[in-house]
Amino acid sequence: MNNQQNYQTLLDDYEKRTQFVKKLGLSGGMMQFSVILVVNSLKHLEIPYYKLISPLLLLWAMYAFMKDFLIFLRIEKDVAQIIENGVALEKRNASFGRYFHKVLEDFNLIKILSVRSLINLVAFGCFGYFLSQCIAELNPAFAISHSLLIFITGGLTVIACKFYYNALRTLAETKVQVFSAKS
Repeated sequence: MNNQQNYQTLLDDYEKRTQFVKKLGLSGGMMQFSVILVVNSLKHLEIPYYKLISPLLLLWAMYAFMKDFLIFLRIEKDVAQIIENGVALEKRNASFGRYFHKVLEDFNLIKILSVRSLINLVAFGCFGYFLSQCIAELNPAFAISHSLLIFITGGLTVIACKFYYNALRTLAETKVQVFSAKS
């Protein structure tokens, strides 16, 4: 495969993966939110097996959230590698254009980590709140205080942020190297 084919493959892979992330994020978030709404409505409908159904649905939603998180993390690593490879090809052959240089220039690690942390904080907070409510209803002896819930939610958010940082750190370093050498 020549450099032109490699470059076109990188462009196609980049577009395919970014489109997949958008679709997965939207569908995964809607599915998990729907499950939480169903669990909350089951309580008000006084369904006989509520005490069995609601924990299973919440655990399933948490599993789906964690699975989506791991998929996003893997895709972020792949996209970072694609961008790095694209920048390297663009450096060697100016006729390819500057598409990956532009993507790298627009890359903002702090913004990405802030947005992902906010999303994870809300998601962990919702799951934690509904799970604690479910536990309190099923067995009041195992009730979780709101302070502990906030601490756990914050801790999980920090851990998730660290994983995203590790996945994107090399891209941030590449950005510094490419654009500091340009100056």
